[in-house]
Amino acid sequence: MKLIKCHIEGFGKITSFDYTFNDKLNIIFEENGWGKTTFSVFIKSIFYGMSATRKKNLDENDRVLYTPIGGGKFGGYIEFENDGKIFRLERYFGKNEASDSELLTELSSGKTYNESNFKWGERLFGVNSDAFLRTLFLSQKDLDLSDNKCISDIIGEISSEESDINIERALKSIDEKVKDLKTTGGRGKIEEKKRQIVSVENEIFTCETAKTALNNIEEDILQKSNQLKELNLKIDGISTLSKKVREVEALKERRKLYEEKKALIETLKGKINEYDKIFADKTVTDEDFSKNLTIATEISLIKDDLLKTEEKLSELKRKKQDILVNFSSLPTKEHYDELVKLREQENEIVNEEIEIIEPSSQPKTFNYYAVLLAVLAVVTFVGIGLIFVNKIVGIVITLISGALLLVFAFLYFSNLIKGGTDSAKIESFNKELLAKKEKNQANLVKIQTLILKIKIELGFADTATDEFIKYLDNSLRKLNELCLTKEHFESYLSLKKQEESVKNQALVSFFSRFNLSEKNYTVNAIKELKIQFENMKQLSSSLAQLNKEIVELENKGINLSDDLLNADKEKLDEDERLLRKNQTELTNLIQALEISKNECLSKIDKQKELESLKVLYEDELSALNKKYELLSKTYSYLQGARKSLTEKYLKPVHDKLNDYLSKTTLNHEKTVIDLDYNISVEINGQLKSIDYCSRGWKNIFALALRLSFIDSVYEKRPLENGAKRNPFIVLDDPFVNYDDKHLNKALDFIKELSLDKQIIYFTCHSSRASGLVD
Repeated sequence: MKLIKCHIEGFGKITSFDYTFNDKLNIIFEENGWGKTTFSVFIKSIFYGMSATRKKNLDENDRVLYTPIGGGKFGGYIEFENDGKIFRLERYFGKNEASDSELLTELSSGKTYNESNFKWGERLFGVNSDAFLRTLFLSQKDLDLSDNKCISDIIGEISSEESDINIERALKSIDEKVKDLKTTGGRGKIEEKKRQIVSVENEIFTCETAKTALNNIEEDILQKSNQLKELNLKIDGISTLSKKVREVEALKERRKLYEEKKALIETLKGKINEYDKIFADKTVTDEDFSKNLTIATEISLIKDDLLKTEEKLSELKRKKQDILVNFSSLPTKEHYDELVKLREQENEIVNEEIEIIEPSSQPKTFNYYAVLLAVLAVVTFVGIGLIFVNKIVGIVITLISGALLLVFAFLYFSNLIKGGTDSAKIESFNKELLAKKEKNQANLVKIQTLILKIKIELGFADTATDEFIKYLDNSLRKLNELCLTKEHFESYLSLKKQEESVKNQALVSFFSRFNLSEKNYTVNAIKELKIQFENMKQLSSSLAQLNKEIVELENKGINLSDDLLNADKEKLDEDERLLRKNQTELTNLIQALEISKNECLSKIDKQKELESLKVLYEDELSALNKKYELLSKTYSYLQGARKSLTEKYLKPVHDKLNDYLSKTTLNHEKTVIDLDYNISVEINGQLKSIDYCSRGWKNIFALALRLSFIDSVYEKRPLENGAKRNPFIVLDDPFVNYDDKHLNKALDFIKELSLDKQIIYFTCHSSRASGLVD
């Protein structure tokens, strides 16, 4: 099989990329980061697709890792030759396998194959995707011989084609089952079953011993029960005696209490007698106290109110005196009204302006009219002149100005005629005005004299009249307000004194009912009296209760019995405590014996069940042993079969390995491969594992083994027509750890290998690229 060319539409960082392959050696020399690994993954993905996975690690999720960075179509195609025909395999990827698309086209005939999910890689190469990667893709990280599981897995695939049994998987499955049955260290189902049988046998033995233990326990229970009965009788006797002693003690307490209560009764009677002097034969209720307490409270409030009212009256008197202190005599409303009236008359005279008309002012009016007449005459002549220029405008101006000229001319001449007659009238009128003016001056002096008289009377001769009127008005208003307020408070004071007198009479009536040496009609006095009244009621109630208790004590008995007075109560209590302690211990012991008895009975009942279970376990153990023996023989047989089958493929792989080593090394040593494809090399006459070799030598052996393995695998997988499969090989710079001599040898070998196989070699080192070209 040969690759011809490829087109990458979008895959990881590579977009719109085309590459044409030759039949032999294709060297792709690019710097690190170009996308050589991406290119190789693209080749594998075109043939095998991408499996579905939800892994978040990008190294394990190619679909996410290689989605085009800039967007666009995800995928491309590869053209290849297979069995003499040329094909194009096109594949584009979506977010999951269901959205992928693939198309195989035979270019020579144009025939297409678009079967959904058809495994083209397995059909073309004869192996699955894992085997494809483990054989035809070689990189530095793949040249590791610490684990040859990949080789064993593919050998397993080869054997599964030639036999109906996958020996490797069968051996693994049988080995797991054998280990599940029996392993070292006492583990496994067989050992577990043995332990179960031993456990059941131990339980059966316990049940046997329980029968003997049961007899001993029943005897102990009988003995302890008898002891408990005797102990209970002793406890009952001492308990009865203690009870009688406690009754004596209680009787002593009652007697003592009786004497105390009798003494307290006498004390109470003495106190009640004191209260009787005040309240004897008086019918007093809580309502009486509450009512009179309210009255006393109201009287107290009235007194406070009276005091405040008298203080306010004193304040009013002070304010009135403050107002009158500035006046030489008490001002009245008549003073104010007369002063205001005189001031108004004075203002009227002052504000009345009497002007004398001068005859010389008349011509000014006539001059004004003369000027206006002259102007109108000029405008009229201008209008006449405009008629010759603009007839309509000239006529309009001439008519308007001419009409105005006639009107004002009439007014002017009428005033001239009238002026002569008015001069005589003006002179007569002026004489009347002068006479009136002289009379006003005489009245003004008279008014000002009256104003001054009032001001002198009130002591404000030097004060401005208007300012004094305002001051007088304000003072009279304040005096009026103070008088009204004073009258209100005096009326209120009188009413409150009457109310106080009425309420005092009620209190006097209340207090007169009691024999009190000192009478104080206050709230505190009533409260104190009520407290005494409550105390008397409480004492009377206590006295009644004590008398009742005395009767009850006498009924219970207060006479002491002499036969129990000398009993030691503390010793009786200690004896009873010890007996009850022994009683508790015996009771607990009997309960524990009962539990042990029940356990023995349960074990005896369980013995038959355990014996049946032992038989069942022994049968199961026998079956497990037979199964173990059969699996062990089967495992040995399969190992022999595996050895025979593996040896069938081991010799060809071994021969090809030595052939490739001779072509890739300078000094080829003898090598041996075991059944697990582990390589040993002869060093100083002894076979040693290649783990003793340097990393470079390990890589050389690994490359040779991988190439020999490729030949063995694909020779056993011919095409459908029987022809040999000869797939391409992808090398991702596997010679990093080679020294210069072995590198040159290896590069020569790659060039020789390319004569038979198509090689795609990725490298970022110019030395290796040039070494392959030479």
